[in-house]
Amino acid sequence: MSKYEFTVDLDNWRSTHTKVIKSVGENKTILEVGCASGYMSKVLKEKFGATVYGIELDPEDAERAKGFCKEVVTGNIEELDLAEHFEANQFDVVLFADVLEHLNDPEKAIKKVKPYVKESIVVSIPNISHASIIYELFEGKFDYTDLGLLDCTHKTFFTKESFTELLHKCGFKAVSVDTVFIEPENTEKHTNVSQFPDEVVQYVDSLPESKAYQYVFKAYKTDSSDDIVVAELQDRIAALQEQLETERACAFEDAKSSFTGKIEELQSNLESRDQSLDWYKVKFKEILQQNQELLRR
Repeated sequence: MSKYEFTVDLDNWRSTHTKVIKSVGENKTILEVGCASGYMSKVLKEKFGATVYGIELDPEDAERAKGFCKEVVTGNIEELDLAEHFEANQFDVVLFADVLEHLNDPEKAIKKVKPYVKESIVVSIPNISHASIIYELFEGKFDYTDLGLLDCTHKTFFTKESFTELLHKCGFKAVSVDTVFIEPENTEKHTNVSQFPDEVVQYVDSLPESKAYQYVFKAYKTDSSDDIVVAELQDRIAALQEQLETERACAFEDAKSSFTGKIEELQSNLESRDQSLDWYKVKFKEILQQNQELLRR
């Protein structure tokens, strides 16, 4: 069994999995390349009415994924003959969720699935130009980890620009790009930004993609009709409006919680002060009683 087993939380708009699934859409026929145990296929099928086919390298994971997929082909996408399993234009969407960076030749894989794509491909990739990697390079390091941006099984690295160019070479145009932002200290690198000069931190912060941890691309064939692209853009705008409302609601709740916390803190401080005043009153009364005779003199 592979190490890639995650829980999908659709209420978390900031999660890569949520952004990927929302990009796919509803009631689609999908080929999920690298479906792992089927944890995303399950959500696509049960929550979004999808018919999912899978390709998975790990035999044990492939067997588990069969519980959520109509069919799962076990093997390496770079080596399989897809014509033996699928028909031309069979899939509304071909999904590469954190897969291409693990391949020897991502360009070949994208071109390989193109004949089977009816509408679009959805791809999530890590951003090698994230601040946590930049800071590590400043120190002469490039340390692989079990998971994350420098997952020890990653073979290819992308920036937003380089992947956009790759899509173009493969005959696709990116219609939407969503971004997952993470501060460098909150990544698997746990970067200690404070050890770097302020000028360096300010420069890294000024780089437009330095906080972008992952990207989610939705791309159509370059010969797709304008109507399809316009419809996608309209869906994208609607999704962003929904996300904005969610973010506003979350921000309001955070502010409300913070304000309530400050009120409770003030009340606690007042109660503590009142208790202190009561203590002093008692002590002052005791002193007066103890020194009544002295005071009469």
